[in-house]
Amino acid sequence: MTTLSRSSPRRGALQSGFAVIIACLLALSVARLLAQTAPVLLSPPPFWSTSGPEGAYVSDLIIDRNQTSHVYMSSRSGGVFGSVDGGESWRRIRARSLYEEVETIALENSENVLFAGTTNGISRSTDGGETWSDPVAGGPNTVILTLATDPSRDCTLLAGANAGVFRTTNCGSTWTNVLPATGVMAVAFDPSNPKTVYCGTATGVYRSLNEGVNWTSRSSGLFPGQIRTMIVDPTTSAVFAAMYFNPLIFKSTDQAMTWSQVYSGDSNGLVNALAASQGATPTLYAMSVAKGVLQSRNGGENWGQIRPGKLAATYGIGSVVRVDPSNPSTLYAGTFGGGVFKSTDGGETWTPSNSGTRDTFVSSLAIDAFSPDTVYAAAYLSGFFRSTDGGRDWSRLNLGISDQHLSTVAVDPASPSTLYLGTAEGHVFKSIDGAKTWVSSSIGLPSTTNVFKIVVDPAQPSIVYAATSYLFEPIDLSRYMPITTPKGLYRSTDSAKTWRESDVGMGTPYIVDLAASPSSSALYAATFGKGIFKSVDQGAIWRPANTGLPTLFIQAIAIDPTSADTVYSAIGEGSPWLWKSTNGGARWSSAGEGLPLIPSCYGLAVDPLDPNTVYAGTGEGVYRSTNGGANWAPFNLGMENIRINNVLIHPNGSKRAYAGAFSGGTFRLPTRDVSAVATR
Repeated sequence: MTTLSRSSPRRGALQSGFAVIIACLLALSVARLLAQTAPVLLSPPPFWSTSGPEGAYVSDLIIDRNQTSHVYMSSRSGGVFGSVDGGESWRRIRARSLYEEVETIALENSENVLFAGTTNGISRSTDGGETWSDPVAGGPNTVILTLATDPSRDCTLLAGANAGVFRTTNCGSTWTNVLPATGVMAVAFDPSNPKTVYCGTATGVYRSLNEGVNWTSRSSGLFPGQIRTMIVDPTTSAVFAAMYFNPLIFKSTDQAMTWSQVYSGDSNGLVNALAASQGATPTLYAMSVAKGVLQSRNGGENWGQIRPGKLAATYGIGSVVRVDPSNPSTLYAGTFGGGVFKSTDGGETWTPSNSGTRDTFVSSLAIDAFSPDTVYAAAYLSGFFRSTDGGRDWSRLNLGISDQHLSTVAVDPASPSTLYLGTAEGHVFKSIDGAKTWVSSSIGLPSTTNVFKIVVDPAQPSIVYAATSYLFEPIDLSRYMPITTPKGLYRSTDSAKTWRESDVGMGTPYIVDLAASPSSSALYAATFGKGIFKSVDQGAIWRPANTGLPTLFIQAIAIDPTSADTVYSAIGEGSPWLWKSTNGGARWSSAGEGLPLIPSCYGLAVDPLDPNTVYAGTGEGVYRSTNGGANWAPFNLGMENIRINNVLIHPNGSKRAYAGAFSGGTFRLPTRDVSAVATR
């Protein structure tokens, strides 16, 4: 008989096996004990996601002349996108920035260095946009308006800025201010003689004959004022300059010694960009704000629209046009809001080229009260969009209207097939078939104003309110001009067939927000400069409701949907900037610990399922409070450095939430049940 000694390997193995079994049983017992009291992870924390609408507020476009299928685009939001398939698809290669905008981009081909001119200076990437440097210390740390690479000298660039022209000969490691000037918005090298370079400033044109080292004023014959854009004909070396505030193009055939006017458009025909094709007989192109792409085939002597008005009327204000250096029939056009469009037939036809961009300026969101999956987005200068799957996919709807500045959209809470759309052209449009067709419903409204906000009375949907505001038109990459003025508040009692002024007690305020209580007759108007007004008689009479507020400059307002006496407001100056009233606006007290110091709130929303949960759309994303506004924390998982214009909560029990961004599209939160853990 075999016996096992104490040192037997078999016996040691059995002992080890028993030890493992005992350890497992102990671990299982402990696990069961912990399971009775420990939190159980139910689901990952909620996060925001976006799938559109596609588009961008394009500030610049460049084409890699060595690989023309490689195209780069900068968006006003501060992002840079790259495409390796001729614009068929885009990938963000530079993240958005909260406090800077990208005005211009450039590519230095010899070293493959990509530059981004921003409102804070020049950032560069040496790895195709994967990583970016901060602006160079000692460099032009100011607003950069344009960048141009020297086609004959490696690593040599010129930067046009608010403070003049800056030059580098080492790919941006150091910069020298070679021309102190103001408003340098254009720099253009002569492709056939790169020693000659021109720049457009606030006071006219300057010329350099030594690659930008020294400059001389050359403006004889030019209309006085700011130069917006310039180009040099690659065949004849003729120079073209477009004005900033005047729809004029000038031409010089003697290296800018003298100038003659070759184009004059109407007051809305400002020219934002010029371009030229390569070849023996190049075609010149101009991007007009109102008329789309202009074309000249005789050296700029005569200009005409390509497919008159098609690009402008359909896709918004044009910002830039570029020609493929290897194929003169291929053009790219950038727009303020509509993104990038491409033509392969010299501009005769255009197709959207925005896959992957998702940088639209969403000015307003509205939701079908009976269907949480149906959401509408009014995108300023980009169009009108609808999602029927909870914001996963978006389709652009053909409205059949000429207005482009879409400011607000509202859905009838009792009849979701009825929608209202307000525009900055001063119009209201109505659809009664779920956005298939639209008719003008503007009788009684002033034409020279911005219909900024439409609210349908929750109790009597035949009563509709329209708040008016300023319209600030983008006239270039970084400047806006007010082209309409506020006209107060208007009310319709016949479902928007006719309108009457309804701001007795307010005067003619600059209204920035409007809110109606679903549980009472209370109506609040937030104004910028006159404070908050309240009406309890459907807008007939308004009374101030500002006691306790430190300023009359208000940015946003929201009502607790379960208690009309609880109201939140965001002020436009000072800190704290979030205020709360629990007695219907009779008195306000400060709230908002944990919010950003800078007062930048563009929308407030109260959760109807849990009125202690409040959302704020800010210049730094979404913030959330779960204790009635007392304390706040960032609620931005899935968002990156983005300004949120509005937050939308489904009113009838769905747990979905949506957020519309300034140059960032629409974000969706599949569930706002933010409890990541629960106890048994």
